[in-house]
Amino acid sequence: MSLGLTEVFKRVLLPRPPLAVAPDVYMHNSFPSGHTTIAMSVLLALVLVSRSRFRGSITLLCMLYALGVGS
Repeated sequence: MSLGLTEVFKRVLLPRPPLAVAPDVYMHNSFPSGHTTIAMSVLLALVLVSRSRFRGSITLLCMLYALGVGS
């Protein structure tokens, strides 16, 4: 579901502004990326299924990973 929503954002709701004159092959929309979407989905899934005593450390580790993927 999250990857489908990302594709809707990329193709319909968040069109990329023309910042330069370039061929169309270089002007495709690249944000939000599928990699970032999957990393954040895994983060949220792990937070939801983890035990409450491990939830803080799992959130921190997964958040750092998701931020690394996004950047």
